[in-house]
Amino acid sequence: MIKIIGFDKLPNTDPQKYRLMLHDSENTKPNYVMENVDGTESVIRALLKNGGMTDGEIEVYFAR
Repeated sequence: MIKIIGFDKLPNTDPQKYRLMLHDSENTKPNYVMENVDGTESVIRALLKNGGMTDGEIEVYFAR
């Protein structure tokens, strides 16, 4: 399960990119705290969907 720690729109990117700061509860590596993923809207949506989020939950992040 993925827990969102932060979600930002990256400035001056074309196409528009986003930064997702997340914690993956399935990552059991020692000293793992979080990871950053940068990508377009479709990449971020796919990552969140594969992480177990519903379409409605995902829409909330992009609506902000």
